[in-house]
Amino acid sequence: KTPEALRYECAAMAANGAKISVGDQLHPLGFVDMDTYRNIGKAYSYIEQIEEYCFDTTETAKLGVFVSLDAQKNEAMAKLLLDCQIDFDVVHSKDDLMRFDTLILPDNYRLSEEMGHAFDTYMKQGGKVLMLGGSGLKEQEDTFAFSVPFTYEGRSEYDKDFFELGQMGLEDIPTSPILCYSSAHKVSGEGEYYSYVREPYFSRTYERYCSHYNTPYVDVRAQYPGAIRNGNILYVAHELADLYAQYGVTYHRRYFKWLLGRLYQAECVRLEMPSQGRIHFVKRETERQYVLHLLYASPVQRGNVTVLEDFPTIRNVQAIICVPEEIRKAVLVPQNETIDVKAVSGGYVIEVPEVTAHQMVVLEY
Repeated sequence: KTPEALRYECAAMAANGAKISVGDQLHPLGFVDMDTYRNIGKAYSYIEQIEEYCFDTTETAKLGVFVSLDAQKNEAMAKLLLDCQIDFDVVHSKDDLMRFDTLILPDNYRLSEEMGHAFDTYMKQGGKVLMLGGSGLKEQEDTFAFSVPFTYEGRSEYDKDFFELGQMGLEDIPTSPILCYSSAHKVSGEGEYYSYVREPYFSRTYERYCSHYNTPYVDVRAQYPGAIRNGNILYVAHELADLYAQYGVTYHRRYFKWLLGRLYQAECVRLEMPSQGRIHFVKRETERQYVLHLLYASPVQRGNVTVLEDFPTIRNVQAIICVPEEIRKAVLVPQNETIDVKAVSGGYVIEVPEVTAHQMVVLEY
């Protein structure tokens, strides 16, 4: 790896509180490859400048995400959130729920009976849940594992379909139906529709052919929702994480971010960067500090490998910080340069002049 790529990866690990271990195997002849260690040294010399602020921290994210033994599904969910610049943390156990404002159940995530009871308690305490297609069901049955005001009706008969925002169309999402490369999970029940499903005329097969690769949608909406909310539960019919991981459709990501924003409004930091921008926001309680990590690289796919080679500079990144303490000072690290902090309604605004690969901002309160 180039020293720049290794530096970025080490910074990303440190930003998330992970200890860094760069592996190397000694040549059979017993000599050390000095070029390898020069590259490692360049990355580690950067880490030496920032590591004081990276460890022994407390997570601030109030958005909890469940993970499973399926690494691909976990990666899909993480990528969707990371590309939205939404900070999150992993739910570790049933006793962990109460520290979160909102929980996300990823695509097809099923719950044990014990976790279902924990969800009922969480909901009674005002918790909120975003459920992606097929999630929230019992481990052995196609019924919901906790008190959900909808009835699961199974998977759509079609191989693909569309979602439509209709009159709720947003500035960055068309009102026309948007193709989904897998079909919806159907639910019934009362609630506020955030989107609708448009089914295709038929599934495209050798028997039923359409010159388009995807069969067009019919001119009426389906009888089941694309996304529906009742109280603090928002059910999304499609497997958005898997769709985004496989096809990378920008509109799917924007749709997910907008839906999540209907429930989750307790972020400690809000900002927008290009989709490959990454953020992490933690607290150092003993030092009376918050630490904001910003990372940006532009990966290139070459064959089966994602290469980190280009590290363009992102300028004037504005962040809104929403914390209960009074922020007195913001310092760029490792540059040790102070930047302005402006108090606004509900929080503070800072503007980071430049982000090249990794930039840290230490906020003192």
